[in-house]
Amino acid sequence: MKTRKTIKITELLDIANLRLASYDITQDRKAAICHIVEHFLFESNVYAGFSYNFSWNDIPVEDANKNRYSRKYYTHKKLFK
Repeated sequence: MKTRKTIKITELLDIANLRLASYDITQDRKAAICHIVEHFLFESNVYAGFSYNFSWNDIPVEDANKNRYSRKYYTHKKLFK
Protein backbone atom coordinates (compact mmCIF):
# COMPACT_ATOMS: atom_id res chain seq x y z
CA MET A 1 0.00 0.00 0.00
CA LYS A 2 1.31 3.44 -0.91
CA THR A 3 1.58 5.92 1.87
CA ARG A 4 0.58 9.50 1.47
CA LYS A 5 3.06 12.17 2.47
CA THR A 6 2.04 15.66 3.39
CA ILE A 7 4.24 18.70 3.68
CA LYS A 8 3.77 21.86 5.63
CA ILE A 9 2.75 24.86 3.57
CA THR A 10 5.24 26.92 5.56
CA GLU A 11 8.11 24.68 4.40
CA LEU A 12 7.01 25.00 0.77
CA LEU A 13 6.77 28.75 1.20
CA ASP A 14 10.24 29.03 2.76
CA ILE A 15 11.80 27.23 -0.20
CA ALA A 16 9.80 29.23 -2.75
CA ASN A 17 10.64 32.57 -1.13
CA LEU A 18 14.32 31.65 -1.10
CA ARG A 19 14.23 30.84 -4.82
CA LEU A 20 12.25 33.98 -5.67
CA ALA A 21 14.91 36.11 -3.97
CA SER A 22 17.69 34.52 -6.03
CA TYR A 23 19.31 36.39 -8.90
CA ASP A 24 20.31 33.10 -10.56
CA ILE A 25 16.78 32.13 -11.62
CA THR A 26 15.08 33.47 -14.74
CA GLN A 27 11.81 35.40 -14.52
CA ASP A 28 10.07 32.55 -16.38
CA ARG A 29 11.04 30.12 -13.64
CA LYS A 30 10.08 32.62 -10.96
CA ALA A 31 6.70 33.02 -12.65
CA ALA A 32 6.16 29.26 -12.46
CA ILE A 33 7.09 29.25 -8.77
CA CYS A 34 4.66 32.13 -8.14
CA HIS A 35 1.79 30.31 -9.87
CA ILE A 36 2.41 27.13 -7.87
CA VAL A 37 2.70 28.97 -4.57
CA GLU A 38 -0.42 31.03 -5.21
CA HIS A 39 -2.38 27.92 -6.16
CA PHE A 40 -1.53 26.08 -2.94
CA LEU A 41 -1.97 29.13 -0.72
CA PHE A 42 -5.40 29.89 -2.18
CA GLU A 43 -6.49 26.24 -2.06
CA SER A 44 -5.39 26.05 1.58
CA ASN A 45 -7.18 29.32 2.33
CA VAL A 46 -4.05 30.84 3.91
CA TYR A 47 -2.99 33.38 1.26
CA ALA A 48 -2.05 36.71 2.90
CA GLY A 49 -0.43 38.54 0.00
CA PHE A 50 3.10 39.20 -1.16
CA SER A 51 5.68 41.95 -1.28
CA TYR A 52 8.43 42.65 -3.77
CA ASN A 53 12.04 41.89 -2.88
CA PHE A 54 13.11 45.37 -3.97
CA SER A 55 11.97 48.94 -3.85
CA TRP A 56 10.21 50.16 -6.98
CA ASN A 57 12.07 53.45 -6.51
CA ASP A 58 15.37 51.62 -7.17
CA ILE A 59 14.24 50.11 -10.49
CA PRO A 60 14.29 52.04 -13.77
CA VAL A 61 10.90 51.99 -15.49
CA GLU A 62 12.24 50.01 -18.44
CA ASP A 63 13.40 47.24 -16.05
CA ALA A 64 10.17 46.93 -14.05
CA ASN A 65 8.89 43.84 -15.90
CA LYS A 66 12.24 42.09 -15.47
CA ASN A 67 11.67 41.99 -11.71
CA ARG A 68 7.93 41.48 -11.34
CA TYR A 69 8.31 37.93 -10.00
CA SER A 70 10.95 38.79 -7.39
CA ARG A 71 8.48 38.38 -4.54
CA LYS A 72 8.07 37.19 -0.99
CA TYR A 73 4.78 35.45 -0.13
CA TYR A 74 2.99 35.49 3.20
CA THR A 75 0.50 33.19 4.86
CA HIS A 76 -2.34 33.77 7.24
CA LYS A 77 -1.26 33.73 10.88
CA LYS A 78 -3.58 30.80 11.65
CA LEU A 79 -0.87 28.46 10.33
CA PHE A 80 1.32 29.34 13.29
CA LYS A 81 -1.20 28.71 16.06
